[in-house]
Formats: sequence, structure tokens, C-alpha cells
Amino acid sequence: MKNNSQSPQFGERVHLRQMERLSKIHRLLANRKYPKTKTLADLLEINMRTVRRDIAFLRDRLGAPIEFCRKRNGYHYTHLNWEMPLVPLTEGELLAFFIATVSLIGKGKTYQDERLRRALAKVANSLPKAISVDLGYLFENTSFQSPSHVLVDSSILDVFHIAISERETMEFDYYSQHKGKSDRRRANPLLLHNYEGTWYVMSFDLDRQDYRDFHTGRITNIQPTNKFFEIPKSWDKEDHLSSGFGMYRGGKKVDVEIIFDEYQSKWMRERNSFHPRETREELDDGKMKLSFTIGENGLEAVARFCLQYAGNCVAVKPEKLIEILRQKLLKGLDLHK
Repeated sequence: MKNNSQSPQFGERVHLRQMERLSKIHRLLANRKYPKTKTLADLLEINMRTVRRDIAFLRDRLGAPIEFCRKRNGYHYTHLNWEMPLVPLTEGELLAFFIATVSLIGKGKTYQDERLRRALAKVANSLPKAISVDLGYLFENTSFQSPSHVLVDSSILDVFHIAISERETMEFDYYSQHKGKSDRRRANPLLLHNYEGTWYVMSFDLDRQDYRDFHTGRITNIQPTNKFFEIPKSWDKEDHLSSGFGMYRGGKKVDVEIIFDEYQSKWMRERNSFHPRETREELDDGKMKLSFTIGENGLEAVARFCLQYAGNCVAVKPEKLIEILRQKLLKGLDLHK
């Protein structure tokens, strides 16, 4: 296998359309989708002869470790760490990548943090000499602060990333904070989701026959099953993410309405969405109404959200949310007598 330093860079003979096709083929192979010639031809809207030429170009000109897997009836990479030679980036594009990378870095000292820094350095080293960026200067002059969150061994994320790409059922021990013990779980992982710095594996739980969001910091003893699954027709990423508030979801659908007073509305307008499918309504007296629909189990998280702005917001509905807030406020007053 040739490494990237030995692979030829894209030259003038590679047209933009071919670069786009090669990039799409590369992503499918890197994500272990095992595409076959007909699948690629349909996806890229080209004939199968052109697909074969593109595969040959990746293998022979760019050194891609491509082979055809007869068991999975599709192409794949024999070395998963192979990457396509990079096209030139502008300094602005590198800065955008840097910001996205640093925003994912937690406390700055974990293995995952160091791996992100190394990835950024590799991108910088692949840039043409005409572009010069002092990475040390960027790290010194840019800072991100995320909420306190659980630090997870990056190997767990790697395992689930591969399982999601391969669509392989996984078994693992999962610790429940409510039960205070671990249970063996079997699940089809569908999505890695980061919420305020903490990673979750959104999955279909085979024992409970329902969707579950597994906190990766509570997962141990992961074992592949060598059993593969098809993505359920009922699965929709956007619907799942919008069905709750924060990481609380489930229960019957309820409509939520919260009104912020004139003072707090000034700052709320500056913020981006608090819920994926929220609506905002400007009221005549300078107030703002926030509305969205979630599963009833998410009302606990909505109540905590409202308490951040206690004195400057009012929960209008549902009644269950108003009652949760009443109980929390009364308990807080009782504790602070």
C-alpha cells in the first residue's frame, strides 16, 4: 500500500466532475458500504464503464488499497486508514476546519483531544507551500469552553463508528443510573450523537424492541456479534432528534409553549434554536414565545431549561410542565429557608 506522501496529487488532467465522483466513491469505501459497480453507476448517474475507470484511477494512480469482496459483493479498502490526497485548501478553509476541530476538544488532555490535534496537523502538512498557518498561534489565540461532560475512551467511539458503517449488531454491558446496576444489551447502532460534549449511541434495542440512546460513558465489555441488520423503515434521524428535549425523549406527544419577558427576549433572540423544530413568535409587548412538540418524557429537561431563566419566563403549556416547575420551585424554596 502506498501512503499519501507517495501517492500522486490531483493533476490538471483530473477534471472537477471526476474529483467529485472519486470523493464520493472514497467516502463509501471508507465507511465500509461495500458498493458494487451497478450501485455506483446509479448513484453517480454514470455508466458502469466509467465506474470501472474511476476505481482503476483510485487504485493505480492514487494508490488506494481497493479490492472486491465476493462475500459482501462489493468494493472495499483493505487498509481502513488510507486517505485520498487532499485538494488545495485556502487559509480560510483551514481556519474553518480548525474551529470545527477545536470545538470538539474537551478538556484538552485526553487521547481523543490529542488525536484531533494530530489530524489537524496532517491537514496542515498537506497544504501547498503557498499557504502558511502557524497552528501554535491558532491554538494560543482561540478558545472554546464546553459544559462539563463525561470523557469517553475514543476506542469506544471507533468501535461504534465501524458498527454503524457495517450495520453490525453489538452486545455490551450498560450501566443504568436509575437501577444502579449493569445489564447485558443487544442493539443495532444507528447514529453517534454528541450533545454538549457527551457522546451517545442512538440504537434500536433488540430486547426492548424500541429506540434507545445509550450514554457511551456507561458502556463496557463491547462485543461484535457478526450479525448484520437493515436500517428500520421507521428510523428517521431528524424525527428522533426532535422527539425530545436535550437527551430526554419518549412518551406521548405534547405541545410546549414558553413565553420570555421583554428583558430576557433580547438575549434569546441572539441564540440559535433550542429545539430542532421550534417556532418563535414575537409578541406585541416585546415578549417572545417559544413553541415545539416533544415526547412527554422530555418535559423534565424542559423544566430545567426554564429554571435557568426563572423570573423571566413563564411556561404556558402543557399543564404537566407547569406542575413540574411548581414542584421544583417549592422544593427549592424549602431547601433555602
